[in-house]
Amino acid sequence: MSVPENARQLYDVVPNENLTSEHSQIDSPGFARRKDEGGSFTIGSPRQGYTLDLTKSRIGLRDSVTWEMRKYDKYREIEKKMRGLGQSTAMRIELDLTHMFTFGLQGASYTNMDGETVNTVTGDGLAIFS
Repeated sequence: MSVPENARQLYDVVPNENLTSEHSQIDSPGFARRKDEGGSFTIGSPRQGYTLDLTKSRIGLRDSVTWEMRKYDKYREIEKKMRGLGQSTAMRIELDLTHMFTFGLQGASYTNMDGETVNTVTGDGLAIFS
């Protein structure tokens, strides 16, 4: 709660319980055509658009609580460590979301702090926020 959720307010997050998920688009069948009396309607031809495969990953850090910390009443220090771990995760989420917004305006991929390439170009080749 100590890290403001500024970037998270910009996104519509939909829960998904799967590790990987596929999202696809079907293009529209085009414009409707005029039908003559007694004739048949023209059959539309929708096509499969682009697909997007997403895979979840977990983020986090860990720290240790020593026996001495527990034995000699260092609970404030333990609490500070645990709070810091929660803050680090919240800060990372905010960082990733702001990068998606920043690079989504540019239509470029970028390398995140883990060395992974994050692509912000959509299936039509344009920037997310084109």
